Amino acid sequence: MIGWVFGLARVLGLGAAAGTRPWLTLALVGVMSRLGWGVPLNGAFDWLGNRWVLFVLTVLAILEAAFDKITRVDRLQDRMVFPLRLAAGAVAGAATVDAGWPGLLVGLAGGGFAAWLAEHVKHVRRPRATRSEATIPLLSLIEDLYVLLGTVGTLAWSPVGYAVVAWPAALWAEMRRRRKAKYAALRRRRDPREPLGVVAEVPAAMSPPVVPPRAAPYGVEPGSAAPPDSESEAPR
Repeated sequence: MIGWVFGLARVLGLGAAAGTRPWLTLALVGVMSRLGWGVPLNGAFDWLGNRWVLFVLTVLAILEAAFDKITRVDRLQDRMVFPLRLAAGAVAGAATVDAGWPGLLVGLAGGGFAAWLAEHVKHVRRPRATRSEATIPLLSLIEDLYVLLGTVGTLAWSPVGYAVVAWPAALWAEMRRRRKAKYAALRRRRDPREPLGVVAEVPAAMSPPVVPPRAAPYGVEPGSAAPPDSESEAPR
C-alpha cells in the first residue's frame, strides 16, 4: 500500500513537471537514473538514461526555455508542443512505476492528466501583454525553478510529488472560483431584482395618469374647428 502511495506521488509530480517543461523533466529523470540517484527507472524506460537521448533532451530543454521567455512566442510554443507535453507527462509518470501492466497504465494515465492540468494552468495564467518586458522572462524563470526543484525533489523523496501537483491544482481551483464570481456579478448587474428571462411588470402607481379628452363646445361637431369667440379672433 505504501508503495502505491509513493508511486502515485511520483506519477503526479513528474507529470505536472513535464506539463510545464517536458524536455527538462525527462532530461533530469534520465540524468538521475544514469547517476544512480533517486528512484530507479522502470525497465521499459531505460532508454531515458542513454547519453544520446540525454543530449537531445538537453538541447530541446534549452531551446524551449529560451523561446518561453519571448513575448508572444511563448504562447505559440505552448500551442505547438501541447500534444508532446501530454506524451512527456505520460512517459515521466510511468518511468518510475514498477508494478507490471497495472502500474504502467496508471502511470501513463496519471502522468498525462497531471501534464494537462499543469499545461492548462500555465497557458491560461500567462498574460498576453504586459507593461514591463521583464514580466514574461521572470515568470518563465520561476517555472524553470519549479520544474528543476520539483523533479529532483520527487525523485529524491517521492511524497514531494504531491506538493508539485498541488501547485497547479490550487491555481486551477482559484481560476474556477474567480470565473464563477465574475459570471455571478454579471447576472446581478443585468437585473438585481428579477431572475434572468423575467420581465418585471410596472406597478399601477408608477404608470402615467390618463388625461380625458376635452369636450367640444356647444353646437360644434367633434373634429371641426371651433368658431372664434371674440372679434379679435375673427378673420380679417
